[in-house]
Amino acid sequence: MNKNKLKSAQKKYNEVKSKQIGIAEETKRVANVLENINSKIDDLDEEFTNKTGITNKEDMTFLFIAIFLQCTRWALMPKMDTDFSKVPDSERLASNTTQKEGIYAGEKSGKTYEMKKINEIKGKNIVKYDKDKGLYQNFLNGEGEYEHISWLEILFRPVPYDAMNAIDDTKIIIPRIRNLSNAGVNINGVNHHVATLGHDPILGWIFGTMNILSRRITFINLMTFNVILESPQLDKWRQYIDYKPNTNILDMINYCVGSVKEDAKRLPAAVARQAMHLQSDKLTKEGLPIPFLSSLNPEKAQNLIKNGWNSNEVERLISKVAKDAAIVGIQAITCMMINLIIKAIYLFCAEEDNKEYLDLREVKIRKILMLSNVIASSSNILYVAFSKNIGKLDIGGMGITLFNLFNDRKLIKQIKYEFISNGLEKEIMGNENWEDNYYWEVK
Repeated sequence: MNKNKLKSAQKKYNEVKSKQIGIAEETKRVANVLENINSKIDDLDEEFTNKTGITNKEDMTFLFIAIFLQCTRWALMPKMDTDFSKVPDSERLASNTTQKEGIYAGEKSGKTYEMKKINEIKGKNIVKYDKDKGLYQNFLNGEGEYEHISWLEILFRPVPYDAMNAIDDTKIIIPRIRNLSNAGVNINGVNHHVATLGHDPILGWIFGTMNILSRRITFINLMTFNVILESPQLDKWRQYIDYKPNTNILDMINYCVGSVKEDAKRLPAAVARQAMHLQSDKLTKEGLPIPFLSSLNPEKAQNLIKNGWNSNEVERLISKVAKDAAIVGIQAITCMMINLIIKAIYLFCAEEDNKEYLDLREVKIRKILMLSNVIASSSNILYVAFSKNIGKLDIGGMGITLFNLFNDRKLIKQIKYEFISNGLEKEIMGNENWEDNYYWEVK
């Protein structure tokens, strides 16, 4: 009995003693780790670098494939249009002509264009035209009357806001429009596009259409006047502005509403006529003013037209910018797609599925993609520099490269921090079953 008690006491003593020794040894070990913490961090840093290096055969294969695909991508991409110069006057159309050469070869302007379109509509609606032409001829002979302008007159006569002469056949003032360059006291072929709302590429669809429906002219200060035709014949286009009496916008609106109620065909006829006239002036030397600018700053609008910047040039500029923006977008999207596909395949080929291994593999593929993107972008810059072909600049790809350089560095830094932290934690914690090393069992 005494022997058993002695053995039990010895066992408890050994347990306590082993724990004391174990704690002392663990304390010394942890102290040693902490004393050499900087060295441990350096070792873990080097270990991380070695484990995330991209020098093995698999990594180099993925790197060369990525470089090849990215370089092929920008090489096959359509070039941007970087020529933002305006069309020279020599290439623009004179009034009432057909251009024989240049970028607008075959295009028509003025009455030449309008009559072509009018005759096309006439040919498509010849039966209706003949019928209504007869009614209109009866009207001219004093048989019957129209309360409003007929659709034939709307479609086949000149637009009223093109009138420049007063009823006494003299070119007279643009009524009280201040700051209109080249106006002086007269309306002329140079300033009447800026002076009249019907020629505004956007507002013209409202005011120009109403002018055509009511045979009126509305200036940019909203003053509105009747326009008188010299002859009732449809093919006679000479017209005059009647500055007496003055009408107004409200009267014009009421007239247009009444006209359309009387014959609904007049509205589409007026819209079609407006479209014809805007197109007939669009490519001419003066062209149409920049939308809304005539109303806001007529002097600026006139000076821009004088220097060759009209609505067509703005439209061309916007079209080029939109096309170039689309190309840049495609550059960026295709660059991202190549990166995503390569990354997916690389991660799919992982041999292990534990978190640390996958994190290290994530770092490696991001290094591969960063390096391939930088090499592809650098080669593109060199190509553009030597070829002087700025349109081939891979702006979208460079944007993705810069984004990834910034974003991936942050991610790699975070994964590296976790790797070193976990490594230090393992060093400090040591063997979780350390007590077993310091336990002596009494036989």
